[in-house]
Amino acid sequence: MFQRAQSTIRSQQAALSASDFEAARAYASDNFRSGVSVEQFGRIIERNYAFLLDDPELTFVDCSRRGDSAIVRVEVAGSPTMIMLYGMVLENDGWFIDAASVAGTREDVTT
Repeated sequence: MFQRAQSTIRSQQAALSASDFEAARAYASDNFRSGVSVEQFGRIIERNYAFLLDDPELTFVDCSRRGDSAIVRVEVAGSPTMIMLYGMVLENDGWFIDAASVAGTREDVTT
């Protein structure tokens, strides 16, 4: 499961690095896509997660699964290194991103 969730996040990251918001949004859950248009998604990324557009290195730290949902903690390389939490859901035999948030910097989270 962790490997499949990582693959989804890496694929979305590759699309974001190419500024292909339509392709990146395709890795989101049905629920997310039903409420957020491609244009809205692009604005969310540009305003709140612009650091993802620079193709940063991702390090997958851990995963906590509960049934058909999971939280994946990811370190996003940069200055500073950001810690992101991805809420994942199991849909159609695949893991899709239902939510993402910045938990803080590595220094904030580890101190």
